[in-house]
Amino acid sequence: MKVFIVGFGNIGTNLVRIITEKNNELQQKYGDSFQIIAIADSKGVYKGFKDNEEILEAKLNGRTEKFRIKDIDIAKSIADLEYDILVEVTSSTPSGEPGITYVKRAMEKKKHVVTANKSILVQNFDIIDYARKMGVIFKFEATVCGSIPVFNTIDNYYSKAKIKKVSGAFNATSSYIIRMMENGFSFRDALDIAIKEGLAERNYEDDLLGIDSARKALILHNYIFKKRMKMNEIENLAKIEDVKPGMGLISEIEDSKITIKYVEKSEKSKIFDFNGAGMSFTITTDLFNTQTLIVDQDGPWESAAAVYSDLVDILKVRILE
Repeated sequence: MKVFIVGFGNIGTNLVRIITEKNNELQQKYGDSFQIIAIADSKGVYKGFKDNEEILEAKLNGRTEKFRIKDIDIAKSIADLEYDILVEVTSSTPSGEPGITYVKRAMEKKKHVVTANKSILVQNFDIIDYARKMGVIFKFEATVCGSIPVFNTIDNYYSKAKIKKVSGAFNATSSYIIRMMENGFSFRDALDIAIKEGLAERNYEDDLLGIDSARKALILHNYIFKKRMKMNEIENLAKIEDVKPGMGLISEIEDSKITIKYVEKSEKSKIFDFNGAGMSFTITTDLFNTQTLIVDQDGPWESAAAVYSDLVDILKVRILE
């Protein structure tokens, strides 16, 4: 299947690596694989590389310019290029743009879409219905908790049950920084290390003040309870002074309420039973009581792996058609 990747940052780069590593295995297992026909970022659209290794090397050495298509922007390339799946992995923005436009334009061209961009669903949750209307598959596993298969689990295992409540540690950056502080590092040193590891941005407010967790919780809430809650309706109690040893950032989601706050980890021991940059997802249902999924490490590689998993799911559906 032909893939067009929009977004060539950490997630996009790791996705290209994963596709390169797994394509032979995929071909042997399913009789099909992924061909990356173009990649785009804020500098332009890149095409004409002989293989994935060539564009990865160009990215590493800052030489992608030689593959840039002249006089074409991303929106036009989404409309004009020949591909089967658009992968949208640009950064989240307050408005959800330009991601929303990219995704809708691809859907209008009857292309399947995979995204890791939370802001698309935060600002336009109805895009899920739009995909159905257009008759295409829209996958977004990487938008919430990276490599924890949240939506796959909800859609499959928990589809037989009534979900009462969801909670968890949805932000790996805060988990990592607090763990480092528990190991004796100052807040500033822990933050600097997290930035170097690619786990935090210099503007850390989204992660540590609960905004990133709120976005993920909002997506989950609207998906599970079929609501259209907005960000300004979330009770976000996270404060920077609560980022300290022994604390953890928790998201609690119920039918009519979302709360984001720091709590003593000892109060929610199962939710914080991970090491380093971990995350957790706890779900309470009428049939299965309370169960928790945990990952010890989450970052760009894990998010890229979740995107890849969505791609494979689409490929499998196409094979069965």
